[in-house]
Amino acid sequence: MFLKCRLGVEQRGSNLVEMAMGLLVMVLLLAGVMDLGRVFNNYIIVTNASREGARRASRFADPVDDAYVKQAAIDEATNSGITLGAGNISVIRDPRGPTPGLPITVTVDYSMPTIMSGVLGRADLPMRGSSTMVVYGIQ
Repeated sequence: MFLKCRLGVEQRGSNLVEMAMGLLVMVLLLAGVMDLGRVFNNYIIVTNASREGARRASRFADPVDDAYVKQAAIDEATNSGITLGAGNISVIRDPRGPTPGLPITVTVDYSMPTIMSGVLGRADLPMRGSSTMVVYGIQ
């Protein structure tokens, strides 16, 4: 009888230790899945921002000032929950100018902070969206 009670006392805390270890693994998996979802969402937002900037550039291209194009990309990203600055956006034009039929490219760079950054050892996850459209008319 004494031996049976002794074994029961020694094993009493093992359930708590197993639950703590299992809970840690589950929290890490949940954080990873949440980060993955956020990465896909932010990549879509960055791509849409570059597409909106390229669309604005293809319709209302100004050969000197890119502020109008950059503002379109910033507005699109802001409406979706990402804060961008003009330094995150680059506009690449054909050297011949905004002539109808020539391409114009808008690229948006964004660094996304992740939940798992401490575990992975990375501070931010860089992402880039780029869209090229053809200038079809100056309005």
